[in-house]
Amino acid sequence: VIGIMLIIVVIGLLVDKIFFSPVETFLHRRWGTSNA
Repeated sequence: VIGIMLIIVVIGLLVDKIFFSPVETFLHRRWGTSNA
């Protein structure tokens, strides 16, 4: 169970870095907000 949870967390972090970071940067650039 712990291993499965760990894998889910790792995958979630990877997806967050790969997918949401560029999207967030694009949205900030589009709306003119430079919040980290």
